[in-house]
Amino acid sequence: LVAAKAEEKIYNIMTKVMSRDGIQLFLLSESLGKITNKVNSILEPFIQKTINMEMHGDKIEINIHNTSGNKIQTLSGMESLMLELTLKIIIGQISVMPKSSVLFIDESISVLDKHRLSSIDELFSFVRQYYSQVLLITHMKQVNNHINYTLDITKIDDCSLIYNLSGKKPMSLDIKYSVVIDKIKRKAKKAQVIDV
Repeated sequence: LVAAKAEEKIYNIMTKVMSRDGIQLFLLSESLGKITNKVNSILEPFIQKTINMEMHGDKIEINIHNTSGNKIQTLSGMESLMLELTLKIIIGQISVMPKSSVLFIDESISVLDKHRLSSIDELFSFVRQYYSQVLLITHMKQVNNHINYTLDITKIDDCSLIYNLSGKKPMSLDIKYSVVIDKIKRKAKKAQVIDV
């Protein structure tokens, strides 16, 4: 009976340590300062604001400060996109999970205004520093001049047809085998997948 109680105690301790509020939360809280510094160093050339991340229990609060040090409530579309991509990059770098050399950007550039959209090459150059392949899913044909290769995907009945820009004969793709195509199918009748 004593041995069973000791095993139960060990099991309860291990369960607590391995839970979301255990080692994972401890490591995150210990690393948050380094993560915050890395975010700011990556973002510095692109946005003139400082990001501050703090732990409150099991939640991370992200505060944004302008150059005067005043807390601000919102970011522009480009600034939000840069912060989102930077967080993905850093989490990918510190994660112990297998690393991917491919980044999917799904409709994120729709937040860009005309000025930022015209300078989208800066965004693509930034992302290419961290990923060898970037797949952009968008309905915005304005980016065609800024990318290496495009595929037009058109849904006809239950089938998605993929065309390249040169208009060659489409190849049929069974939707159930492609997460990307399935996601596009749910969003719209026609979209583009762009390899930047």
